[in-house]
Amino acid sequence: NMTTPTRYPEIEVSGSSREMGKQIGEAAREQIRGFAEIAMERVNKTVSISRERALQLASDSFSHVEAYSADMVQEIHGMAESSGVSADELMLLQIRNQLQPEEDSGCTSFSTVAVETPSSSIVGQNWDNDPALDPFTVVLTRRPSGKPALMNITQAGLIAYIGVNDRGIGMCLNTLPAPSRPLGVPHYFLVRGIYESDSLDGTVAAVRQAERAIPANLM
Repeated sequence: NMTTPTRYPEIEVSGSSREMGKQIGEAAREQIRGFAEIAMERVNKTVSISRERALQLASDSFSHVEAYSADMVQEIHGMAESSGVSADELMLLQIRNQLQPEEDSGCTSFSTVAVETPSSSIVGQNWDNDPALDPFTVVLTRRPSGKPALMNITQAGLIAYIGVNDRGIGMCLNTLPAPSRPLGVPHYFLVRGIYESDSLDGTVAAVRQAERAIPANLM
């Protein structure tokens, strides 16, 4: 009997940024390739943009990310090496939401704070995930050298997504219709910067130091 899987694949990586990228690319090669193949088709459901133009914007985004975090760029290059998907195609996965029109539909986040025991506070959301992307979804734990460990539920190939780090910072994400700029630090890199923080002040700094491409609500 064929049974329907009820759990997403679980992957754990560790080491330097480049090493983690290479491990992710090896462990999730098929999911990353599948996601990269379908990405432009999903973008073009809501906006008409050529693959050439989209890849040019992706390529132009690298300088913004490099200024924000050279380590994150190294992880992308590590993934490219081992997955066979080019660095520009991987960056395109990170900037898809910059290419699409502003919408006021999307996920809903919530949080509860336990006054007596703050450590048992909760953050959560419903995830309006595109069903076509479900085959590329994984639970990914990264244990970077010298930084907080983080666990995300994410499409393979993204630098960060919904999740929690081992310093007690959990995060859920919503789109936020508001003015944006065509180029800047893509949203998911800010999310990763927050997971690399170990305090509320650190999370605020991770957002403030980026020239952001698009607005978003982070709970």
